[in-house]
Amino acid sequence: MHKVFLALLVVALGAIILVASREDKTKVISHIDIKGNALLNADDYLLFAGLQNNKQMPGLTAGDVRARFLKHPYIKDAIVYFSAPEKLQVEVYEKTLKARVFSTGGEYFVTSNLEVLKSLKNTSPSATDIPVISGLVYNEQNGLPQEIVQKLSESVELINATLPDSAIYEKNLSEISFSEQDKLKVTLSNITPKIFLSDNNITQQVHYITTLLKEKETYAQMLAHADYVDVRFEKKIFVGYSSQIGI
Repeated sequence: MHKVFLALLVVALGAIILVASREDKTKVISHIDIKGNALLNADDYLLFAGLQNNKQMPGLTAGDVRARFLKHPYIKDAIVYFSAPEKLQVEVYEKTLKARVFSTGGEYFVTSNLEVLKSLKNTSPSATDIPVISGLVYNEQNGLPQEIVQKLSESVELINATLPDSAIYEKNLSEISFSEQDKLKVTLSNITPKIFLSDNNITQQVHYITTLLKEKETYAQMLAHADYVDVRFEKKIFVGYSSQIGI
């Protein structure tokens, strides 16, 4: 008896799903609203998805629309539902862009998951006010070599290395640069000298940089004439000139 009941329940659920699917396909979509977008405007997302507002789109289901949006490189997830007859609501969740990369292959973005995305036309400038990574030779046609992955990982760690008192560091971090000798440097928007770091103990080095920023006025005269600051040594901050290290 129990097995018969389970079999009937499975059949009933299957029938419900089938009916729901058929009902979804009978709904006509003539307008799509998008919210949650910051990287691109709604029209750009609709254009990519091959959709057009104020025009009936027969045969399309909410699932079809979601699948099209998920193919966009900027979108991590999307929730799609009918908010009114013939009106579809799309809530997009965009990927988190951590840095911009200018390389021989063009301009790219690096996400929080170390995914490299081609910068698309009409990307909002206000949404991409993020640090720049320079000194990387990357071309999407050649894939993503491990060496580049390692440098991107170091860069994102630098960007994420926030401490309770490091808001001033986050605000002023402008560029992360790799030289030909693989020296790691950062540029701050309110300090002229380049800052050298190592890929070890990033958090501690960010603490040194934060301290320097907070006491900028104290060291103003020294920093005004310096070419570099080196925070690679424990409990020491070196300030010097390019002629001393050959940069």
